[in-house]
Amino acid sequence: MATFYLDYELGSDAGTGADWANAWKTITSGATAARIAPGDIIRIAKSPAPASLGTTGVWTNLSKTVTLGAAQTLTVDLCETAWTASAGVTATRTTTTRKEGSYESSLAIASGFTTGKVAYFATGTLDLSSYQKLSFWFRNSAAIATGAILRVELCSDTAGATPVDTFYIPAIPSTARYLPLTIARVGGGNLGSSIQSIAVYADSDPGTITVLLDDIIACTTSGLNLQSLISKNSAEQGGTEGWYGIQSINGVTVLFDNDTNTKGNAGRGYSGTTETVTTYKRETIKTALASASSTQVQAVQDSGTLGSNIEFQGGYDTGTSLQTGETFFDGLNGNGYGIYLSSKSYTTLNYLNVYRYNYGVYYTTSNNNTITTLSNANNNTYGVNYTNSNNNTITTLSNANNNTNYGVYYNTNNNNNT
Repeated sequence: MATFYLDYELGSDAGTGADWANAWKTITSGATAARIAPGDIIRIAKSPAPASLGTTGVWTNLSKTVTLGAAQTLTVDLCETAWTASAGVTATRTTTTRKEGSYESSLAIASGFTTGKVAYFATGTLDLSSYQKLSFWFRNSAAIATGAILRVELCSDTAGATPVDTFYIPAIPSTARYLPLTIARVGGGNLGSSIQSIAVYADSDPGTITVLLDDIIACTTSGLNLQSLISKNSAEQGGTEGWYGIQSINGVTVLFDNDTNTKGNAGRGYSGTTETVTTYKRETIKTALASASSTQVQAVQDSGTLGSNIEFQGGYDTGTSLQTGETFFDGLNGNGYGIYLSSKSYTTLNYLNVYRYNYGVYYTTSNNNTITTLSNANNNTYGVNYTNSNNNTITTLSNANNNTNYGVYYNTNNNNNT
């Protein structure tokens, strides 16, 4: 039996996996069948611990809304009004998959457009000097390739012509999926103190593409944002309260999401005790964006044997090598299989949480596997799925909340225990 190490954010699949300094990055290409064997344990780096928002939240049973005692962000544009478009672009307000309010901003770029300012919106004068990032929902009709193609600018004039703060849109292989982006300004530091408009620019020809934007907010480096999870739970490991994906933030009002394409007026809310309590946020480990609903984001590569499971143990502190926390894997765009097991047997998953995938954990034709503790399988289409898979066990499943179709789904299986 050997112990290996995996750190999705700092590791490399070219490493040996022998210690944290040489940790693998992914389950798929790090913990390969050639490297691991029955009885091995793969220790996986934990996510950041919960952080208090420094204020209370009013939590209400069966409500989509948490009302904070003090705002954590500042609104730049809620996208209820159409932007002003440049030639070759059609700017409208639409309701396709709005995430906040009644509308979203739609920028339809035609084939005749090449580069330059796509569109802009006059925000009124905003002092954003206490913030370092923009957070917003972004949806694209065509894939965005690697490279500086589209950027968002905060400008000091009313026509989006004098940029102050620049934010580059990353490569996005998926289409027709909203995803929350949280981006620091180029060069770091605080945002402008006298912002009067926001604009989108193209540095190279983006081709024919429609971009949807919604709920554009300024946030701090370590503060609440649209990629954060929110909860009453202060425990770094365990706790009964679930962690919820965020649909929108508008001042003190935070709405819970289902999957990332759930509209602002749809989806489930919080289930639990109605009370006003200190509220916490937690950041996730963002896995590579999946291009399609069936993309295998991380796939287990080998099986154990009876009495010698291969164990994938999340929640490890890379400094102490103690299992003091949990690992929250996050697909962001609602695509892909977060953790995928096909024809695998005698494996153990522990303290691995899955968010914003098509399937959080997916077993197919996989028998005699164990999930020891799954604290959260939330905001997916399916939280945990078993297909043609027998004799599997979930020992503890604390939360399978706000998944669009099913929390736990069994399809043509026998002798499974929860």
